Amino acid sequence: MMGFFIGMMMSLVFSSCAKEDQYRQTVLGEWKISKISTTLYVNGVETHTEEEGDYFNDLSFEFKSNGTLIVSGVESESMTWKIENGKMIFKNPQEEFAFDILELKKSSMILSIVDEEYEEGGNKYKIIGKMYFTRN
Repeated sequence: MMGFFIGMMMSLVFSSCAKEDQYRQTVLGEWKISKISTTLYVNGVETHTEEEGDYFNDLSFEFKSNGTLIVSGVESESMTWKIENGKMIFKNPQEEFAFDILELKKSSMILSIVDEEYEEGGNKYKIIGKMYFTRN
């Protein structure tokens, strides 16, 4: 029984690594943000969504194979990126952001992050941000 369990765990690890390797290869290159959305959930129910698109038209994201991300636009910024446990992690000298990968295809990518969670007046609030990318 223990051998079966270890075999199952190993197959899950190798499957996860293969998927992350595929994600890494797919994300390489230049991307643009097509829109950003922010959704408010109250007690688990979606109550309001806002979208922004034009503000980000001048930004370009270049994912390099060495783990460097170059964000170009008004100002250029360099940071690192990696994919780990189904998340895309961005890191600059001040902070780190871990986004869930909702979709990653050759020409489109959607990343999501919980911006804020709090309780107030007996209600639970959650704000989720999504970034929608298209291949440049």
